[in-house]
Amino acid sequence: MKNAAEAQREEIFQRIAEEEARRRAEKEYIENLRNDLQLQEIEMRARAQEQEEADKKIRQKQELQAAKEYQVRLRQERLEEERRMEEVFKVKMAEKFAEDERLEQMNANKRRLKEQEHKREIEKLWSEKLTIYREQREEEIEQRRVAEDERTVYNQKVTEYKEQLLAEHAALLSEYNPKAASQYQGSIQGSAYK
Repeated sequence: MKNAAEAQREEIFQRIAEEEARRRAEKEYIENLRNDLQLQEIEMRARAQEQEEADKKIRQKQELQAAKEYQVRLRQERLEEERRMEEVFKVKMAEKFAEDERLEQMNANKRRLKEQEHKREIEKLWSEKLTIYREQREEEIEQRRVAEDERTVYNQKVTEYKEQLLAEHAALLSEYNPKAASQYQGSIQGSAYK
């Protein structure tokens, strides 16, 4: 009887040990799964951040290219407009002076001298008109540039204020929403050193 009881105790102990080993293995398996999942999430976030940086660089390059193309197009349009204006202006002035000459009925020599004088006058008037036109165009371009600079400064101030708010309220955010706080962790730490 003693041997039977001992064997029964041994069997119970063996079952308990096996159950404990099974629970320990299961717990270890779950812990490993959790660690793997966390590593995958970290890798995914890192990849997403790298992709975002790459996209940002591409966007910046495209914006620079677009700005360059815009400046080239603007210059071409300005030159074409100036050429067109010059042609129209010269034709009108030539017609006006030709009419004046006909009315005065000058002789050939006087007419030739008068034409040369008219051409000089036309060139002078055109030069003055072109100077005024260019100054107006430069003023328009400068106004556009100032507006763009103000928009850039405004966007920068908004970003800085957002980072400042995140830095000031990081503890509160992490207390009520740790997951959201972890998304802004880099912004919060970066702004804390500013």
